[in-house]
Amino acid sequence: MDVAAQRAPEREPFSVSGILIAAIVGLAIVYVIQAATPLRLDDDALDYLNIAAALTDGRPAPNLPIPHGYSWIVSLLERIRLGSSAFIVLANCFFLAIGLASLWKMRVYSRQARLIAVFATLLAIPVIKAAPMALPDAAFLGVFLLALFFMTIESPPTPTAIVCATILMVIAVNLRYAGIALVAPLGWVLISRRTTVADTTGGRRLLRIVIVAAVVAVIVVWMLMSSRLFFLYLAQARDYYGTASLPNRIWNRGIVLLQSTGEIVLNLPYSRFRSLRWIYVIFGLATVGLAVKTVRPPLRMNAQRVCLLSYLLLIAVWPSPAPRLFIPLIPLVAAEAVEAFVRTPRARWARLTAGSYAVWFFLTGAAALAYTTRISLSGSNFTHVYGKNGGMPDPDIHEGDPSWPHVQYYRQVAPMLLQRYGDSRARGQ
Repeated sequence: MDVAAQRAPEREPFSVSGILIAAIVGLAIVYVIQAATPLRLDDDALDYLNIAAALTDGRPAPNLPIPHGYSWIVSLLERIRLGSSAFIVLANCFFLAIGLASLWKMRVYSRQARLIAVFATLLAIPVIKAAPMALPDAAFLGVFLLALFFMTIESPPTPTAIVCATILMVIAVNLRYAGIALVAPLGWVLISRRTTVADTTGGRRLLRIVIVAAVVAVIVVWMLMSSRLFFLYLAQARDYYGTASLPNRIWNRGIVLLQSTGEIVLNLPYSRFRSLRWIYVIFGLATVGLAVKTVRPPLRMNAQRVCLLSYLLLIAVWPSPAPRLFIPLIPLVAAEAVEAFVRTPRARWARLTAGSYAVWFFLTGAAALAYTTRISLSGSNFTHVYGKNGGMPDPDIHEGDPSWPHVQYYRQVAPMLLQRYGDSRARGQ
């Protein structure tokens, strides 16, 4: 009887882990199936692809306020004759796999937390929406988490690991400027390890790390100070906070931030339920309250938590938030949430609530995957199931509408991009 009692706890984790692994494999297959989709265009995808086409052709890139890193990836695919919608989606899947594999290697989290975090990330609607599109979100997630992994792969960090993390950080910044949030965990790793090296050999290692850190600082400062795009972003922030009452701007920014948080937590797209805005805000506020209650000082810091805090601060002050900006945080927050739940004694009602929420998150994510798969496999019916007009502008927008100049630009560029990267069908021309 004692032997049976000892074996029972061993079988349970194995069965739960086995189910999760099988579910993750199933989700991965569904993601790969999205490669069947015709080219999905929206305002952002059109801009990234338009820049990519210019880079491939050797023409001056359009003067658009976005980093060119993702467009270079698409241009590289095109140069090796893989520049089509299917391979763009497969590249997104590859980067997602890199990012989630990096999370899996972060031993700071338990096996259970890492499994659940990977599973939750693949069910998160912002990730599901971004994967089949020509957008940098999947690539950014992959490079961002890989850089964070290299920061913690060894302790104390070796110069090689720091150099790899630095290179990946620079790539992340060129995919999304939010990658600058990686500077904080990199600095924390370097500073927090300085007292662990005392002998002569270790001292030389520390000197090398300090030199590498100085080079990192020079690269980052040079990259920012020489970038016109960086100053455009600063101008946007200055215009937002400086053109009206600052308290009102901060209040509105807080409401939007809570709304976006609620959207991530509810795993429901706000664009589909705009009339329920205050429900999203309430759930966002409840999430923040729960986090504040759960996180009690003293909090043991590590590179992952420093990264979370720096990225959250960046999102908090940025005037144009979008749920997909939260994508790199989803796996980290999920892992932290599982760890906090497991290590804290919970009442029966709390366990039931957590279980119910897990079911809700799974169902909403599964519904979103089913919906996007239906679009991917819609074939000739694609123009009727994707957006209002198959990714083309609303035909009801006419001259005199405030968006008319942009619609004209979109209608001019979109057919060329469809011919070049898509299935060559003329949608809404």
